Parts: sequence; C-alpha cells; structure tokens
Amino acid sequence: MASILSKRKPYSINQSPLYKLQTRRKLASLFDLSVVELERLAKKPDNYRVFTIGKEKGKPRQVEEPKPRLERIHRRLFNLLRRIEPPEYLHSGTKGKSYITNAKTHIGSDTLITLDIQKFFPSTCGWHVFEFFHDVMHCSRDVAGLLTRISTCHDHVPTGSCLSQVIAFYAHYSMFEEIHSLTSSMNLVMTCYVDDLAISGKNANKAVLHEIRCILQKRGLRSHPKKESVFRRGVPKEITGSIVLDNGLKLPNRKHEKIHNEIRLILKLDDSKEKLALLNVTMGRLIAANQSDSALSRQVRSLRCEVNRIEKLVSFN
Repeated sequence: MASILSKRKPYSINQSPLYKLQTRRKLASLFDLSVVELERLAKKPDNYRVFTIGKEKGKPRQVEEPKPRLERIHRRLFNLLRRIEPPEYLHSGTKGKSYITNAKTHIGSDTLITLDIQKFFPSTCGWHVFEFFHDVMHCSRDVAGLLTRISTCHDHVPTGSCLSQVIAFYAHYSMFEEIHSLTSSMNLVMTCYVDDLAISGKNANKAVLHEIRCILQKRGLRSHPKKESVFRRGVPKEITGSIVLDNGLKLPNRKHEKIHNEIRLILKLDDSKEKLALLNVTMGRLIAANQSDSALSRQVRSLRCEVNRIEKLVSFN
C-alpha cells in the first residue's frame, strides 16, 4: 500500500504547496500544464475507466480508474498530499504503520468500540473535497473548485485511483479531528484505518458510539449497522483483520484456514516453477500475517524449508 509519507521529510499542512493557493495558473504549474489544458481535462466526460470486480461475498464492487492523462495528475496530487504530516491516530497509508499497528494500539484495552464508515469513497462527495481545499487548505474558490473536479468522478471520490484513500481522509479531516477531540476528552484511544474506526478505554460505551454516529451524520455519512461492535474487557476483539487479546494479537480462525488451504492446494501442483512462484507469494503473506500472530512462526519455517527444497529442484533441472 502507498504511504501518505514520502521518502522526503513531511511537513505541516500550512507548508504544503497547495496551502493558500490562489490562482489557477499556479495550480496548473504544479502539474506542468497550462490553465487551458487543466480546465479541458477537468471537463472531459470520459476521464475514467469504469468496471466491476467480483467479491467472494456480497455484490460486485464498481471501480473507477482514471485514464493515463488524469492518472498523472492524480499521482502528482497524491504525492503533494502524502507529504503532509498525518495525525498520530491515522494508521492507513502511513509510513511505519499498518493494519497491524492499528490493532496493536488497542492490546489490553478495557472496552473497545469498532465501526466502519459505509461506502466511504462513494459517500465522499464533491462538496466534502471542496470544503477541504477551501476551508482547510484556504485555496481560493476557483482553485478549490478546479481541484475538486479533477479529484472526483461523478461528484464523488473515485474508487480506483492512487489518490482515493488520501483525498477521502482529508475531505473529512475536520470530522476525524472532531471525533479525535471527543475521544481524547474522555481519555479514550482512537485509531483510524481507511474507513474503520476503533476507540478503546474505560469510558468507551454505547453513548460514545451514538455521539460518533451523530458526527458522521452531519457529514452525510453513516456507520455500517452490521459492523458496529462494543467489546468488553477480556473478550477477544477483532480490529482490521486481527484478533486483539489482553496480551497480544492473533489471526481469526478463518484466516488460519485460508492460509492452510492455499498452501495445501499449491503443494499439489505438478509444475515446480509455478509451485515455487506461488509459494513465494504465499510466503510473503504468511510473514506479514506472522507479525500479528506468532503462532504462525512454525508454519513460516516449514514453508521456507519447502521453498528452499523446490528452488534446488528447479535449479537442478
């Protein structure tokens, strides 16, 4: 996953080249384009390739992928926004953080609240994006409007752009800050991973969950009713694909089973080269999973031995 932080030193919002940008000419120059070229691109009706991808469960998901000319603009804007120093509570798209650090933050917590913002990208509208550029970045109205047009697809954040995650977060930056201020005032710990929120502490309860729902509703957002949970102390708690215990993390049983079945099927293949390529991919996933479940260490060692054996076989042949 791309990081919100680049290799270059991050800066505060008010140090961004986008901050207090007042003219379309200066905006266009950031993309090495003329104002006419940028305006023309922003007005094109077919800037996206739209298709659907299947899901194991539920409905197929629509993907809106920017075409090459717009993708270049999105990449540049992504690079500008990712250099902004992200807040401490953000774990997605942030260098040195991941879904694992997101879950680890809540190890040993008392009560835990988890919720998922429903249809986060499609529900993040043009006015949300405009508000960020105009009210938070203090761009002029015409600059904020042009940035909004090149950042959205059919008046919402596209689902398949490199820009999607970072622009959706900053479009709701004020909202996330409000939730963080609320939880901090109650001595609660909040983390955010894309559209997942987790809040833990002694004072985490259904009343807090209700207040957060109200904050979301002010933005035209809602939490997924089937993904809201309030966990008590001592009960295993699932956060972003990891089970949080009082003394550590482990993978859900379904993920253990999926890894086991995947390895079993690969080992049945006859083609050694294909087997080796797939095992190396699975090895990477297993090593990543091992960060949140030390019980996988033995399986990692066993699979590494099998990979080494097949590598020797392939090189011999």
